[in-house]
Amino acid sequence: MAKRSHDAPHRSTTAFAAAIALTLLVLAPVPGQAADDPCNDPSTYTPTWAVQGEDATSPLEGQTVDEVRGVVTMDAQRDTGGPSPPEGFFVEAHEPDCETTTSDGLFVYTGSVPVDVEPGQLVALEGGNVVEFDAWGTWPNTFTELSCRDGCPVTTLDANHTVPEPTTYAAPKDPDAAQAYKEAREAMQVRVDQAHAAGP
Repeated sequence: MAKRSHDAPHRSTTAFAAAIALTLLVLAPVPGQAADDPCNDPSTYTPTWAVQGEDATSPLEGQTVDEVRGVVTMDAQRDTGGPSPPEGFFVEAHEPDCETTTSDGLFVYTGSVPVDVEPGQLVALEGGNVVEFDAWGTWPNTFTELSCRDGCPVTTLDANHTVPEPTTYAAPKDPDAAQAYKEAREAMQVRVDQAHAAGP
């Protein structure tokens, strides 16, 4: 299965991994309008979970997709502040499919072409390419993302939408089961109720 990495010189593996870890935070909900149907099957747009798919790699890998909708949960684009941002932003489905095997989250890579987004905005993206980022072969699994490095028109559908609630993260101890569990929550906001810190 083909893997693809970016050639952006400022995107270090360590920085990207650290920024992805920031999604393991409880983000305060943004007041706004919630979806009427919590488990919808849209036909007029591409949901984030359709890009993610049920497997480790996207069923849409290598394709250009339009009308990808999601609620912005975190802005980590270049020049937006924070330690070594991964040059993109995270979105999560405003109408989840309620399937435990698919992630509702998606990372949108913008590189050196940042777009004006803020957490709590429901946005639609056009012309993004679905890629599997492999951190130059240093990761055991790829990271599904929507690449907008060449620019993607972004339309704000709702400037004050409710940010999806974080899901509780409690991975099983079995390594294979844990990997599948993590994959199903890729790029999503999660909450860790009983965390253990360890040092070298």
